Amino acid sequence: MTTQAEKTNQNLPAIQTTLDGALLPKEAFTTSRAIDLPFKMLTLKRRTQWDKLFDGFTQMKAISFVVQPVFLLEYFSQRGYEKIELLVGKGLTDQYKEKMSDTKIRVIEELHEKTSSEDLVLWGTKDEVHTKLYILENDDYARVIVGSPNLSYKASGKGQIEFVVYWDLYYHNPNHVKTLEMFVKEYESHFSDKCTRFMKDLEELFLDLDDMEPKEVIRIWRSNSQPDDLRGYRVIYDELSAQAMQETNNPEDDVITITVPKISSSRKTFLTNTIGAKFDGTDMVVSRSKFLRAESHNGIPQMKLNETIGELRIGINGKMKILNNNCTKEQIFEGLRDIEEYISMVDEATCDAPEYVKMSMMEAIIYSFAAPFANHWLRNKRQLTNYSNRRGPRHLLLIGDGFNGKTTFMRYINWLITGSHLEPVDAKKFTSKEWTSLFEHMQSSGSMMPVMVDDIKKRAVQGSTPALEPFIKSYFEGEWNDRLIYPMILGSSNYTVDGDWAKSRVRRLNFDVQFSGNESDEILINRLISKENTVFSAFSSAYISRLAIGVEYSKDELFNARKIMAEIYAEAGRPIPSYFPHSPPEDNFDVDAIYCFNQVRKHKLVGEKKKKSVVILNFKGRSALHEFRSRLPQTIKYQYSGEEMVIQNREIYEEFMSKGRTSQGSSILSRILRKRV
Repeated sequence: MTTQAEKTNQNLPAIQTTLDGALLPKEAFTTSRAIDLPFKMLTLKRRTQWDKLFDGFTQMKAISFVVQPVFLLEYFSQRGYEKIELLVGKGLTDQYKEKMSDTKIRVIEELHEKTSSEDLVLWGTKDEVHTKLYILENDDYARVIVGSPNLSYKASGKGQIEFVVYWDLYYHNPNHVKTLEMFVKEYESHFSDKCTRFMKDLEELFLDLDDMEPKEVIRIWRSNSQPDDLRGYRVIYDELSAQAMQETNNPEDDVITITVPKISSSRKTFLTNTIGAKFDGTDMVVSRSKFLRAESHNGIPQMKLNETIGELRIGINGKMKILNNNCTKEQIFEGLRDIEEYISMVDEATCDAPEYVKMSMMEAIIYSFAAPFANHWLRNKRQLTNYSNRRGPRHLLLIGDGFNGKTTFMRYINWLITGSHLEPVDAKKFTSKEWTSLFEHMQSSGSMMPVMVDDIKKRAVQGSTPALEPFIKSYFEGEWNDRLIYPMILGSSNYTVDGDWAKSRVRRLNFDVQFSGNESDEILINRLISKENTVFSAFSSAYISRLAIGVEYSKDELFNARKIMAEIYAEAGRPIPSYFPHSPPEDNFDVDAIYCFNQVRKHKLVGEKKKKSVVILNFKGRSALHEFRSRLPQTIKYQYSGEEMVIQNREIYEEFMSKGRTSQGSSILSRILRKRV
């Protein structure tokens, strides 16, 4: 039975409010046969449906995602678009360069043409942007699309369904124009100071390297994985070095102020902790004396060449020092004699191949003297072999047992170059983080000083993922160009370097010697690492003079350095020692043959029996067998099982072993005589 209250309610008109609580007008309840919506809806099941929405327009502004920017070129070449602006969120543009590693240079050139003319503007932001908004325009009207699909939507028959709503807004209709303005305002609201333009760095690189071939500039850009923050760090170091290395007559002039580019707060903290930088807005203040200390730069002093006046300068112990000063014939003679005296300690050491070790030590010294000019050698090489051979100069690794004098030898080389006591970089406890920090600094500081890295551990040079592999492989083959200076590495390790990645990038010299460590050696070393030596001064002066007229290119990276060192001997009137490396030691000695000969016939660590045309070798453990096997040339045929190996072509084996027989050292008389020379 219906109550009176219910009858009263039935007679009242229906009341409905809007979302903000206002009463809907009575006309809102008027029924009509059709609803004329200002937009259209579309469920997408095929790519062709999506494509048709974009046909007939010449301009686009969008917030979306594309797998690769190359995809956008189709809108210009196939759809007739003249201008595209796209915002991509979540930092995804950072991945584009990596994905373009295999993209043809011609395609990247086309992208660069579009971006530099601003026909294509691709923005990236770190913000989490999930908006999908497309504003398309032609001469008559604009189309605004809002929905779920990305611009690169494919719907490739895998059941991917998307939904969109779109408006066609005509310019002659004031209401449509006002609606379009509202959409554009919402589009623009997505932009902030976090947005960066993709390929802006390529435009800047083209300006910086305007004298280089476009293909070369693009190759450098494509291979450059360093962030803008690190490039800013490089600009800072260049400016600081330029000011700190200037001569000043005022000892109180210790303050350097520069304007710094935009860098991260973490980079600012690093500069504060290392060189004592103080920041005030865009200005940075640094103490000149602190900047000119090796301790402020991972133990690596700043070394720069002023090519205009031909001066090699270094920041050491808080002061700028010119290294290539004039020196007398007598000073050079004495310096060469001191170097030979250091090397001659090998004659009194325990050493299986003294001539080889002495030649290797002289080679390492010549290598280190030439290292500051290695980038000049590479510039010359790139001009001649740019596209056929992009390898840079090789780093050098001294390999030998622990506590055998490698560290002291590296200290001595540092002394010869700088005239100061400078410790090698200690890599004993280096993890990937420390290696990253070291290489970032080396590739940003612009110093020419060779970097001595001591005690490189097994995990850095061996195994399936050696820590040094990614750094060495990309060192010169990445973004290096002839405007940059990357220092060379002279490292020491108890372990040989394995892997194809190192074969053409790292030279290896065996430091197979055990010095006596007696009092006379210690006194000699202390004297030599405290006494002025002018040989590097003479060497660098001669090398800089050669650079002025052009150095001769040779695959032997030390070709010019060997000639210069030999000329210094001649000018000083001192005879060249027998172990002088007129060519690389590895061309004069077969290190693998020396190892095998010593194992089998000198130290008798491997049993050897000869039977007719074969040789039977017995090892003390499988690891010893495999180490021996790895050193045999491919021409030697063998079979092995357990700890036994059978050499099947005895004649070739004997020829190989004969190369391992070296001189056993000098006589007592020659040792006495060399001390008097």
